[in-house]
Amino acid sequence: DIDTYKAQGYPLKLCPLLSTRQYWALSFRMGLSSLKQFSMMTRRQQEKIPTLTCEELVSLRNICNKVGLNAYLEEGKSDD
Repeated sequence: DIDTYKAQGYPLKLCPLLSTRQYWALSFRMGLSSLKQFSMMTRRQQEKIPTLTCEELVSLRNICNKVGLNAYLEEGKSDD
C-alpha cells in the first residue's frame, strides 16, 4: 500500500514497483536505502549509476512521481 510505503520514508524494500535489478542497483551498488535519496540526486548523478539502463532510469523517475517525489533534483540545488 502506497500510503504505508510513503509513511515509512519510502524504503526500497517496501516498494512493489521496483524490479529486482533496480532494487539491487540502488540498495547495494549505490548504497541508497530509499527512493527519497534517489530523488535527491541530480539528473546527471542518476545517469552515472553504472548498473541502470536508460529505460530503468526513466522507470525509477516515474516511480518517484507515483509516490509523490521529484524524479530528480534540479541542477544547482545540490553539490554535484
